[in-house]
Amino acid sequence: LHYIRHSRVIWPDVWRQTARFIRVGVPSALQVMVEFAAFGAGTIIIGQISKVEQAAHQAALNLSSVTYVTIMGISTAGMIRVGQALAYNNRAKVWLSGVASIVLATLFMITPILLFLFVPGFLIGLYSDDPEVIRLGIVLLFFAALFQLADAVQATSISLLRAINDVLKPSFLSFLAFWVVGIPLGYWLAKHQGWNAKGIWMGYLIALIIQAVLFMRRFFTLVRQGKLRGGQ
Repeated sequence: LHYIRHSRVIWPDVWRQTARFIRVGVPSALQVMVEFAAFGAGTIIIGQISKVEQAAHQAALNLSSVTYVTIMGISTAGMIRVGQALAYNNRAKVWLSGVASIVLATLFMITPILLFLFVPGFLIGLYSDDPEVIRLGIVLLFFAALFQLADAVQATSISLLRAINDVLKPSFLSFLAFWVVGIPLGYWLAKHQGWNAKGIWMGYLIALIIQAVLFMRRFFTLVRQGKLRGGQ
């Protein structure tokens, strides 16, 4: 109470700190928006095809989202560990924290991958008893199983990049992966090649793999070069 009562607010410092938050926060928010908008666009495209395709898509996407939320917890822990290592200017610990986060995230994904591959009918059956929805949902869960590892790596790597204040280029890379490659490819497969929902999910898979490779490579490149505070 004594500290609060006698503390002084130095407004120039407040505004400088606010500017730092904006420089990091806005690009990070844009990266999230780019990715979520891509999944939303895929849902709209599938919704124009048929109700069965939409129902199967929503069931498979919801199951994938459950695993993604857990990975977000792991990635947040990795971001905190990297931040602690940065406080001590310890590049070795930054490297080790990054490796540990990515390894833990990928190991965690083994369980949902096995579930998606071996009991997909049971999982989709929790959402619908329509045979056509279950049949298509099983196929979409196969795609989900394929991109689980890529999703784990990209979600963890982007958090690690944020921890070292690298936010602008990753946002551009997300836009490239989803809106230049993934969604156009998915739309072409869905609408022009007759893949329907499977085409959109193939686009998701390719986009997440691109993100995973580029984000992980960028993080370890910046750490190796010692660019840990001003990467953006």
